[in-house]
Amino acid sequence: MAVFRTEISQVVRSTSPLLISLLANEGLTLDDAMALMKPGQLWPHEPQLRNRPRKPAIHAHMPKYYPVGLRPMQICKHPLHSHRFDRPGGDYLDINIVDHSLELSARIKPVFLQTRFGVLRVELDEVIPDTVLTGSIGRTIDEVVDHEAWRGRGWRIFATEDGHGPLQGQALVVAMGSEPYRVTWPEPDQK
Repeated sequence: MAVFRTEISQVVRSTSPLLISLLANEGLTLDDAMALMKPGQLWPHEPQLRNRPRKPAIHAHMPKYYPVGLRPMQICKHPLHSHRFDRPGGDYLDINIVDHSLELSARIKPVFLQTRFGVLRVELDEVIPDTVLTGSIGRTIDEVVDHEAWRGRGWRIFATEDGHGPLQGQALVVAMGSEPYRVTWPEPDQK
């Protein structure tokens, strides 16, 4: 566990501001949540740290660069480490370490949320008219979808995506930025 924590403290440099807000709603800080993080199944065979520089892969970038028609969760780099918080009613919040950042995937009815490197993707359960969808570009997310975690933040919708499959609604793509963050692990008890 000490090696795992050392690696994570050297890798993680930023986080999603939405993750901070959602954890605060649960009464947790980022450090509280990170203390629950355990190594993924493939670790240490696929460590986050590498002994050679590597070029960033195109699949590790913001959702606005995803090819049309492909779901982000299918083409985005799978997080090596994650922790799930189950919420009432089948909702959940997953904290994911993706490259250098703490990101989230969450189901908070009636939306599915995913963050990647300063961009929030809000997938709606229901299909909304194209005129409403198109009219949402340039507006703040709290004007279109109300939630306490982003209320008053001024995060703007810069793109929309069509739904995937016959029963899924569209998605709003929102610019929110990232927050600097370094993991601080609690000191072991000195006895």
